[in-house]
Amino acid sequence: MQVHALTDPAALESIADPWNALAAGDPLNSHHWLGVWARHYSDSAPYVLTVHDQAGELVGLAPWRKSRSLREGAAIRWLGDGEVCSDHTTILAAPGQEKEVVEAIARFLLADSGAWDCLCLENTDADNLRVLRLIERLRDGGCGGVTLPASGSWTLELPATWEEFFAMQSRSHRGQLRRAERNVLSSDRCEARVVRTEADLEEAWPVLIDLHQQRWEAEGEPGCFASARFTAFHHEATRRLLGAGMLHMQMILLDGRPAAIDYNLQAADTIHGYQGGLALEFLPDSPGRLMRVFSTRRAVEAGFKHFDMMRGDESYKAHWRGTHRAAVHYRVAPPRVSARVRAAAEGAYRGLRSAAKRALK
Repeated sequence: MQVHALTDPAALESIADPWNALAAGDPLNSHHWLGVWARHYSDSAPYVLTVHDQAGELVGLAPWRKSRSLREGAAIRWLGDGEVCSDHTTILAAPGQEKEVVEAIARFLLADSGAWDCLCLENTDADNLRVLRLIERLRDGGCGGVTLPASGSWTLELPATWEEFFAMQSRSHRGQLRRAERNVLSSDRCEARVVRTEADLEEAWPVLIDLHQQRWEAEGEPGCFASARFTAFHHEATRRLLGAGMLHMQMILLDGRPAAIDYNLQAADTIHGYQGGLALEFLPDSPGRLMRVFSTRRAVEAGFKHFDMMRGDESYKAHWRGTHRAAVHYRVAPPRVSARVRAAAEGAYRGLRSAAKRALK
């Protein structure tokens, strides 16, 4: 197998179709998401490793970028990280060729070890076998490093029917959900709109920004859409995802005005709950809960098996009977003394900082 490093965002467009084919319906690892991210966050150069078989076909891909700093040197990271907070990013491989793809990437990194100082794969699912195999292979090749805990994500396992989902909840929570449906969602005050067309998205887009910003600005925070790059990235990504059938967006109106909106991503059997917002004027109606009820019921009735509530330890995730999925930060240094000393110092600093944060909770 041959491995090539793509370092120009424009070059990523040339492999968009085979990249999306390798992603196999996974929006968070598709070119619709990560390739678009690379263009909007171009201050960090792509370092996408493509793996090709003897016929030249793309059979694997590592969606990485390379950043440089005095503290870390040349660091290889996931595309889509930073303020976009992508979850579940992974090495892509054609079915049946996972082992060969990981081995080819490991050999390339070891041969190119003078060009990087740290492989920093943060917020990686702890059960990601492809990344685990890569880390083991690099360590066998003389690399050092540390593994640090990350916050992880939460997933709802969805049953076949909405009534079965109710039965999974605590008695008090079932009462809350019933009241939300009976008193508000089923009332004449409420209208639910699902984004299915470009026109629907054009209507929902400014609502998403407004309601998200309302919520966070009220708490003294700038809100994600205060970032021009974040806004531009999602403006393009949502349109690409919609065209690919991977956007799962809906909003609730009360008394004819937007009360809550949900921006999710849709895979084959999973909804990834990414972003949302709510109107402060409707806080007495608990618009966040109303949207979670509507969005979850819509997922159940459409036959989805999982609702991924993604990164973060917000209390409602466990309350809804979510299951925690562990994540880790991998930091691997090539077999050079300077890089390993730098990585050990950075790992110790991050470990102490994480411990201090946990102690303050």
